[in-house]
Amino acid sequence: MKKWESLNELLWVDSELDTLRALHHPFVHSLGAGTLSRESFQFYIAQDAHFLAVFASSYAAAERKASRLDDKSIAAQLSTLHEGVAKELEMHGSYAKGWGVDLADMLHPSAATKAYLDFLGDVAETEDVVYILAAMLPCSRLYGFLGEELAAAYPQASHAYKDWVMTYSSPAYLALPATKGALLDKLGKDANFGEFP
Repeated sequence: MKKWESLNELLWVDSELDTLRALHHPFVHSLGAGTLSRESFQFYIAQDAHFLAVFASSYAAAERKASRLDDKSIAAQLSTLHEGVAKELEMHGSYAKGWGVDLADMLHPSAATKAYLDFLGDVAETEDVVYILAAMLPCSRLYGFLGEELAAAYPQASHAYKDWVMTYSSPAYLALPATKGALLDKLGKDANFGEFP
């Protein structure tokens, strides 16, 4: 049995089936091909606003808890990540407006979105930084994976969703899950999780 030195990689490989299901989901395929209905993308944009808001508050919780750690560089890195998602949330309003989405009309997340956000909010409130990162990282890493795969699958595509694909396949975005993954590995070792199977 392989011994994993990276908790980040172990969790990623362990979720491979779910990752591939996401990649081959009709929504993702249609997004990459540019055939997704406008209404479906508008709904996604509204759900993403809820997601980003809870991500921002989870970063804030992790940052507060990290301030108590001996290694102050962890809090600094979390602060940078928190600032990034806060800026993304600010820009999201104008992006939604461009797509004709009135976020004020979308007061409640869908059941699926709420289930994940309730989970993330509970982890952020009750658990240590390493668990908060473990709860946040899959979404960030999945977005990057999907962005890269769609950019490779549709290299000549020119459609309304091209900006989404380019954003989540960009080096600037991919640096975010990489930073979170490195922090997760460091904190996992510090927490004495021991050897991974």
